[in-house]
Amino acid sequence: MGAWWGARRLLRGGFSWALVCTLLWTHLGLASLVLDRGPNCNAKQYKLSDRCCSKCPPGQKVTAVCPGDSSGDTACAPCEEGSFQAEWTQEQECTPHRACSENAGLEVYMPGTTTSQAECRCRRGTHCSSHECHTCRHNTPCGPGQGVKQQATHERDTVCTNCPDGSFSNVSSATDPCQPWSSCEAQNLVQKEKGTPLSDVICGESPQPKRENQAK
Repeated sequence: MGAWWGARRLLRGGFSWALVCTLLWTHLGLASLVLDRGPNCNAKQYKLSDRCCSKCPPGQKVTAVCPGDSSGDTACAPCEEGSFQAEWTQEQECTPHRACSENAGLEVYMPGTTTSQAECRCRRGTHCSSHECHTCRHNTPCGPGQGVKQQATHERDTVCTNCPDGSFSNVSSATDPCQPWSSCEAQNLVQKEKGTPLSDVICGESPQPKRENQAK
């Protein structure tokens, strides 16, 4: 009714019928949009026709949507073994658990539940071959003259470093760091040969002083 009274006032003010009709239909169109928005459903509901229906809780799936005549609500059922649903949902299928393939070098780190995905990881001595970690590869050993700076984890490979002065490595290993040169002094010995990044120092007995021949 208020819209008609406003239109009459506009006509008295000299506005044309075309302009008044345009403004009137715009007003009525906006009003119908507001009326058509329907109910405001919360995060645990979904809209169906002109009513709010309950979503199924985590660990369950929809087996029957709620009827449109408001005679009942959504029907839910637990996820089957080997599948999960982590959130409130209106989906009719649960998501399958990830398979930790032994052929890819994976093992189960955390078993899946009806509300959580299974977690896989690479077996001991291996690491992920890519960011997605669908397969694993053996950890890289550090060769002679190098040592392990950071040991490999299930996600990343070994980090090697060249042995600095005063240390060495004469083996290939994915776990051993560079070893310090031996201290000849601590063994009451003298250094016969200096160490290298590939070898330890060589220690030996200090030479005995020559005795002068006793006078006859």
